[in-house]
Amino acid sequence: MKSCEQYEDVYGCSTILNKESGNDNLHYDIIYRKKGTPKTDVRYLEVKSGNPIFMSCSEYQFALDNSEHYDLAIYHDGKVSIVESPFSSKNGNISLEVQPETYQLTIEWD
Repeated sequence: MKSCEQYEDVYGCSTILNKESGNDNLHYDIIYRKKGTPKTDVRYLEVKSGNPIFMSCSEYQFALDNSEHYDLAIYHDGKVSIVESPFSSKNGNISLEVQPETYQLTIEWD
């Protein structure tokens, strides 16, 4: 995978990016660091396309739990935009609307 000059330690983690050892249950596609940041300052990048985009419940929960280090790469209209920390309460520049798409119902039978 080719890395940009502003990033380092870029690893494809999903099976699309890493067919041999990828894992689609991590809730992100790429792990990376911004150049010059400490080795422990990793970021998680989830790649999506379209508008709206859809996330599973577990992807959404991972994004909330890691909101300061979770980014979205969104492919839309022929361009890729990186949205840094869209779920962080510190990010006042993003207008993000979240709507539930499905519901899980559990029925207890007598």
